[in-house]
Amino acid sequence: MMSMTDEERRLRQRNFYLRLSPFEGHIIAEDEAGFMSPSEEILEAEIRDTVSLWMSLQQGLAGEVIANCAWWMTQHMDPDKRLDATQGVTQLDKLTSFAVAVVGQLVDSGCVTLNEKVELPDIKLSTEKEWHPSATDFLTELDRFWREAGQVHKEEDTSEEEDDE
Repeated sequence: MMSMTDEERRLRQRNFYLRLSPFEGHIIAEDEAGFMSPSEEILEAEIRDTVSLWMSLQQGLAGEVIANCAWWMTQHMDPDKRLDATQGVTQLDKLTSFAVAVVGQLVDSGCVTLNEKVELPDIKLSTEKEWHPSATDFLTELDRFWREAGQVHKEEDTSEEEDDE
């Protein structure tokens, strides 16, 4: 087992929080563990790295695996179906974010490597709001993944077939 210094552990903790959300990671790191926001230059580089990780995972099979596992875990954690749709999506988002942050930790420690990494141009912080969150949202493609896997309800398939006629 690899031994870490307190400083290394603290840096990994900060990186974990940053990766929970591409654009709100710094807020999470500050709120959860008291990490101070960095300079604008460092902030931009860290946002770019986090978005790159999210997009790298999303563009490959890893995105589908993470989305499916988050969905299955949400179902496992709510076997009696007590969560309403909004609560379910919130739980799904948290699990997806957790999985991405864990993958980031595994990459940092050298346990796993990414076959492809999306390289992003410099992000101007003044245009950060122009980046739509759905660009890093695994859930936008979840319905398509389920359809391809044949995991949609028959009523949905039937209604679509009727629409096609």
